[in-house]
Amino acid sequence: MARIKSKLMVGAASLALALSLGACGGGEPSIDEPSDGPVAGVASVSHEAKQAPDIIEPGWLEGDNTSDMWWPTDPTNPEALYFTHAANDAGMDVTFVDEEGGEDSVWDLEVVDDHLVTLADAPQDKRQVDITFQDNFTCYDAVSDTVYVRGDRTQAEYDALLVGTAFVEDPNDPEGFMVTFEEDGVSVQRQSGYDPLEGTWQVVSTNVVRCHYATGGSEWDTDYRFKVGADDTIAELDDGSPEPLVRFEG
Repeated sequence: MARIKSKLMVGAASLALALSLGACGGGEPSIDEPSDGPVAGVASVSHEAKQAPDIIEPGWLEGDNTSDMWWPTDPTNPEALYFTHAANDAGMDVTFVDEEGGEDSVWDLEVVDDHLVTLADAPQDKRQVDITFQDNFTCYDAVSDTVYVRGDRTQAEYDALLVGTAFVEDPNDPEGFMVTFEEDGVSVQRQSGYDPLEGTWQVVSTNVVRCHYATGGSEWDTDYRFKVGADDTIAELDDGSPEPLVRFEG
């Protein structure tokens, strides 16, 4: 499984680099608001945690853009926020950004029953948060009673961009390395001469789809970075290899 193995090794190295940069602070996030504004129609969510904070991906680290911005659905709350990987009890920081770009970061965090909260013994003047995640694109802060969303689509809409698609290393050689994304959340890697490798997939940030595989007693994640085109399609997937995978239309 030469090609598959090389892809996985590059993906693991990219993820390790992202984690190490995030723990060191990385750079400043992009704070460009989506052209169509935050996702509409998200009025309220339950404070019940439906996704653990430790599997939330802040965003792909590249240059000065370290994280995705999360936008408030409440028009009376002007603050956006973003998360970064961190070497603290929670494994992540949260930074609030006001209308002028001023930032208020909270580093003293822990996870209690899948709630991302300010440490109980944090200084009294430290900002309090109690954040739960509904999915990779929706969270709720009980302290400010605010729902936040990232990107300009819901989780289901981001996933729909990839359902039924296939990406190959060489469009002239469909028998070479190929990864497919099926409707039931199944991802399959195929390469001539090897058994298909079946796993699962989900879009985990506005530009990253994560595939999870398990075989032979080992399991791993492969992250592919993408860009959504003007026609609402994804043409390439980049896992850090010299050449990206390209969409196969055959």
